[in-house]
Amino acid sequence: AFLAGIKEELASIEENEKNIQALSQVFRYYARHARQLSEVLTEWAKQCFPWEMIHAMHLVDDILLMDNTGRYKAALADRVQAVAVSTFRKAQSDQEKREVIRILHAWQELRVFDAATLDA
Repeated sequence: AFLAGIKEELASIEENEKNIQALSQVFRYYARHARQLSEVLTEWAKQCFPWEMIHAMHLVDDILLMDNTGRYKAALADRVQAVAVSTFRKAQSDQEKREVIRILHAWQELRVFDAATLDA
């Protein structure tokens, strides 16, 4: 039931930054379920519409940057490359592509992931 609720929330994600931050807080609160929530998040990212992809990327970014446990970093390490590549390919404008690059660059600078994980 909990994961179904998360899926429902992801399906209704909007451009509103408050929605992304609120979802991020939910994900971080339930960090002990990082593996399962990361699976839900990456599966949703594979199926979402092109205009939702940048929001998925912002959600992943917010979760990773605010996660104090490191559980999401571990859970997303083998999935983040696919989400980033998909987001970049489905980006609807050059501005969105630059935003994906900016996020990846920030992750590399902050050492969220190593260069091998981010090189795609």
